[in-house]
Amino acid sequence: MAKTQNQMVLDHLRKHGTINLVTAYNEYGVMALHSRISNLSQAGHEIETISHTQKNRFGKSVQVYDYKLVKEAK
Repeated sequence: MAKTQNQMVLDHLRKHGTINLVTAYNEYGVMALHSRISNLSQAGHEIETISHTQKNRFGKSVQVYDYKLVKEAK
């Protein structure tokens, strides 16, 4: 049975600690990472949002978000 996107994102967080939109899309085909994070949070997982600014490929400053697994649901 194939894993759901929620399961793939949670497995990634367990293994690597954090995930961002680029990684989620490139590795798992997840285009709506915020929705997956919201689903996991509603299931009781504590996930921290870390924002930072970086330059995109056009040299423009953009806001980027990483999600960090703080505590798993019981």
